[in-house]
Amino acid sequence: MSFINFIRCALIHIATAQHVPHWTAPTPDPTKPLGGFEMVNQAQHIEVYHAGEEYGTYNHAAMLDFYNGLFLLAWKNGPNTEDKDGQRILYSQSYDGLNWTKTDGKNILFPSLSTAKQACAMFVGPPIIINNRWYVGASPGVPTDAAAGAQFCLWPDPVTPRNCGPPGRKQLNNTLIMREILGFHSFGPLFWASRVVPSGWEEASEMYNVSVLSNMPSEIQDDIDTLSDTEKDVPCTRPESGNLKCEACAGGCQLYSSINIPDPSDPSKSAIGNERTHYNIPPGSPSDSSDVILYRSGGYPYLFASTRSRAGQLSWSPPNATNIPNDESNLNAGRLPDGRIYLLNNPVYRQKPNNSQVSELRFRNPVTIALSSDGYNFNKAVALISCTALTNSSTCAPRFAGGGKNPGPSYPQGLALTSPAPAHLQGFYAVVTNNKEDVWITKVPFSSLPTINATL
Repeated sequence: MSFINFIRCALIHIATAQHVPHWTAPTPDPTKPLGGFEMVNQAQHIEVYHAGEEYGTYNHAAMLDFYNGLFLLAWKNGPNTEDKDGQRILYSQSYDGLNWTKTDGKNILFPSLSTAKQACAMFVGPPIIINNRWYVGASPGVPTDAAAGAQFCLWPDPVTPRNCGPPGRKQLNNTLIMREILGFHSFGPLFWASRVVPSGWEEASEMYNVSVLSNMPSEIQDDIDTLSDTEKDVPCTRPESGNLKCEACAGGCQLYSSINIPDPSDPSKSAIGNERTHYNIPPGSPSDSSDVILYRSGGYPYLFASTRSRAGQLSWSPPNATNIPNDESNLNAGRLPDGRIYLLNNPVYRQKPNNSQVSELRFRNPVTIALSSDGYNFNKAVALISCTALTNSSTCAPRFAGGGKNPGPSYPQGLALTSPAPAHLQGFYAVVTNNKEDVWITKVPFSSLPTINATL
């Protein structure tokens, strides 16, 4: 099947499928500046880390959270190339979302776990709050193709039995490593979220003083055991902080092992990528579905979507192709204070030249925010972050040599902060990395986001 025919079939499926998320905002135009999107007003762009050779020129896949008056950013950091030996997790913190602690080589949240016998690249996931304790987790991967099975975007995916993408990849159980976030520059000890050291990581555990769960205080053991109980909702509600972010599926996310959508151009591969995002359908939506997972595709310019009508892994629909544009990049969705759903991604898909080599990476720009009042029809979108509007030293091309560095901003994570958070902190935040080198955070007031008058 040709690529064009595959697109046509996907769109026909969209037209006949019931309640599949879809895009009615303007179609991205790669020939126009910002893909034809208007730039959001009143955005503040803050560079958290400007890459340099002293502390690592590869930085990517940042995670963002807020709790007890404190913001946390965490991202993977390597000497120069994506997902190679020595990749570790760095962090920065802020009390106001605008002024962030500096990277000085000491701000290591998770070490690489590399040893003389075992190469390692670390991957960080979204923080989570359990019983009023704030945790962050990461997992080691073995280069090359380290992200397969090690990267995770949602809870409880990294908990044993592990459920991380892409489909068909081996899952190494007991490889979730965690620590508690205690406060400003204050963290608890490293521990495996299991009662055994995972096979192959014994030497690293001893070298980096990583405990097992059974050696942690009983309240921490109870917290982590909660993540393994699919009969309970993964904790996400944070009314005391005003943080609406929730990177979790109640009752468990769709199992990657249940997904079988072959790539039409290579049936031995999956059409589904290893990154996904989740959101709950707003009350009053015309659908009986409760929530949605959007998937990055494995090589096509749009997203896939699964829905379910009740909690539980067995109730997820097979992923359906949507017409939501995406540039083979990560994405993030969530809820705004007024109940609308936002989607952050790179929607402008730029074809590579006919003579392009596999090693040439697609230009990702801008990151947009698309909005839907019912969780299905995304009918408004604006540019949120563009590499053309940052600084003279963080533009639209990497400054340093290194593999896997797509030019432009990508891999967004959003956070909506509302009352009872202090008024000066309230607003919408998004973190990206630019050129997979520099870490940026953007803040915009909710009033700057587009209004929505109607849905389909």
